[in-house]
Amino acid sequence: MFIIRQFTNADLDDVVNLWESCGLTRPWNNPETDIFRKVSQQDDLFLVAIKDEQLIGTLMGGYDGHRGWINYLAVHPHQQRLGIATALVQQLEKRLMARSCPKLQLLVR
Repeated sequence: MFIIRQFTNADLDDVVNLWESCGLTRPWNNPETDIFRKVSQQDDLFLVAIKDEQLIGTLMGGYDGHRGWINYLAVHPHQQRLGIATALVQQLEKRLMARSCPKLQLLVR
C-alpha cells in the first residue's frame, strides 16, 4: 500500500533521484530549479507517493486559471503498473476540481 501527500522540502533529493531514474531530467533543465519554482507557488499541487517510507512517485500539477497541467508524472520503475500514477492523477483531479478547473493537460517527454 502507498500514500499520496504533498511534497515537502525533505523530499528534494529523493524526487530528483526518481526523475533521473525515470529519464525525466535534461542537462538544460535543472530539476532543483523547477522544484524551487513550484514550491514557491504554495498551491498544494506537487504530489508524491510514498511506500514503506520510500518515495516512489511524483506528480507536479499546475493551474493557470484556464486549464490544469500535469508535469513530472513519474513512478519508480520497480513500482510501475500498480496504480500509483493513476492514483496521483486522480488526487490532482480532485484538487483541481475544487478550484473549478475545467480541463487538464498532460505533458509527456
